[in-house]
Amino acid sequence: MKKLLILIIFLITAAIGCKEKYIPKLTLESSGYLVVEGFISSSQQPTSILLTRTTRLYDPVNIVYELNAVVNIESENNEVFPLYENGNGVYTSLPLNLNSNEKYRLKIKTQDNKEYASDFVKVKYTPDIDSISWTRGGGGLNLYINTHDAQNATRYYQWEYNETWEIHSAYLSSLKYETDPLTGDLFLVFRDPFTQAVDSTIFKCWA
Repeated sequence: MKKLLILIIFLITAAIGCKEKYIPKLTLESSGYLVVEGFISSSQQPTSILLTRTTRLYDPVNIVYELNAVVNIESENNEVFPLYENGNGVYTSLPLNLNSNEKYRLKIKTQDNKEYASDFVKVKYTPDIDSISWTRGGGGLNLYINTHDAQNATRYYQWEYNETWEIHSAYLSSLKYETDPLTGDLFLVFRDPFTQAVDSTIFKCWA
């Protein structure tokens, strides 16, 4: 028993002793490059662009947001659509309805007076969604979207969505407070929890 205990202690000590901090040998010391994330939305939706700066692996700051930049969407026809700063490096435009016959680009001027501009590109419209399905498994929910472009002009897709969950209470309530319309007093009433389809708000909500 003592030999077994000594062996266990030795293995734990060896496992702890094997851990050492790994510092990658990187020759590129410069950082702070501008990172632009987002896309120009053309169909009555706001455009949101996230501006951040690159950092080194061993820098203590996780995310460096680019603040006080001037961000615009420009057309080849010299139209300008400004994006407004919302904090944390996010710049958002008003809902846009861009001309499909025009080309547009993103232009950025940072607070250190450096300018960046993308190429002018034509507006691309996403084909309609054919079907949406889902499966539950693997500790989560899997969503599947089917679509196609009959003109074969769109081959790459990026979908974003907002989740709304319907949440049910673990138990149904058979009691409810109501107000007397004459006196304003509160009183409890009993109801059948299985026939309250007209008022499901006490055990069903959305988040």
